[in-house]
Amino acid sequence: SDVCSSDLFLDRKLRFVDIPAVIEHVLAALGGLPLATIDDVFAADARGRALAMSWRPAKPAPRAAKVQVQVR
Repeated sequence: SDVCSSDLFLDRKLRFVDIPAVIEHVLAALGGLPLATIDDVFAADARGRALAMSWRPAKPAPRAAKVQVQVR
């Protein structure tokens, strides 16, 4: 989930301050999964990535203001 949330941040689809919320959301959803086999690990990873990519903030991130710089 941290990789996916970082990718979303780099793509400007997620604010930096929302990265921990995405990780908390995924861990809360997947925290109790048994990981007895490597297939369990791969399945949990795939589910975690899907959850991270579908996460949306309760309040949409505000658009950053465009700053114009004048060079003299």
